[in-house]
Amino acid sequence: MFGLFKKKSDEEVSHPSGKDFRFLIVPDEYHIHFAGISKTTGNQVFITTEILPYFDEDMPLDLLIAYEWDSDGVFINAQVEEIGVRGKNNDAARDQAYEILLTKHEDVEQGQISVSPCKFIHRETEFGMIKETDKFGTTVSMMPGDCICWIEPFNGEYDT
Repeated sequence: MFGLFKKKSDEEVSHPSGKDFRFLIVPDEYHIHFAGISKTTGNQVFITTEILPYFDEDMPLDLLIAYEWDSDGVFINAQVEEIGVRGKNNDAARDQAYEILLTKHEDVEQGQISVSPCKFIHRETEFGMIKETDKFGTTVSMMPGDCICWIEPFNGEYDT
């Protein structure tokens, strides 16, 4: 299943600490495989895997998500490609979903991006890069799976 989530106004997009807060997403050989800037629009793109927990008989749904921000790092939209239920899908389905997202963003030059936290709802679940502050400091976590957590000083370093 395909989904495209666009912001309609600044009020509909969460900017947890104001529009000035940014964090870096830097491509690497571990978890950040596709991030960069569109040569034609200047928009910033990050394509990643995510899961929707407890989707089918307590099995998660595997997803690919293409997040897109404008050149100032303000969230524009997220495109979701549903791969299938974990354990029931195959590599061909994942490859096909990845090709769909790569084709849409074929003019993106790989490199670091500077973006704001964001969130959107898919299948009644909140997804996004969620900023949180507690007594130990501030983090930005990729949710709902919390598989990547960017940490201060937000220079691209993350924890898994």
